[in-house]
Amino acid sequence: MKTKSQLSVELIVLLAFILFVLLSAIAVFNSRMFGIPDKVGNDVKSAVEDIKETIFNEISLARQAEPGYAKELLLPSEIDSEKYFIQVDDNLMLVINHSKKSYVFQLPPNVVGGFCMNYSAVNYSAVKGNYKLIIIKQDEIISISASPGSLYSYYECDSAEKGSDCNAIEQSLPGFVDECCRMHCRCCS
Repeated sequence: MKTKSQLSVELIVLLAFILFVLLSAIAVFNSRMFGIPDKVGNDVKSAVEDIKETIFNEISLARQAEPGYAKELLLPSEIDSEKYFIQVDDNLMLVINHSKKSYVFQLPPNVVGGFCMNYSAVNYSAVKGNYKLIIIKQDEIISISASPGSLYSYYECDSAEKGSDCNAIEQSLPGFVDECCRMHCRCCS
């Protein structure tokens, strides 16, 4: 026959064992729960890095090419099942925006570009689940654009705007201003 003290000890051991199993299960659950965002975060960073490397490799090829070089790039339209946007800020930085986070990379010298989000280049240049970018070398300037169907490059439109020549060029090339405004957000009055 068991004594009261022996029953008390067995009860304490049993409760301790149940508590240990419960705490172990919680620890495993938490490690899995908090481990997933780190993995997803690393996947996003890796995808952003891949996109940046693709663009920078093409810029490097364009630098070595003769003026007139042009290449269309196809980039995935989503990172981790979410849309992202690319922009060039002040012709100095390549910015990849994804899920309220910006990844910023310094561009090499003589690289200009613009992605006209007012025009919604995302819809225009989407091809079978990819974004289309074009890289063009004119003179010694490399122009990046998300408007491969444009009659004029970002560089041509930007130069016209900076020189206040948009209307003068419009006189000899009707539609120039509309095309630059619609496709590159340049020469918009």
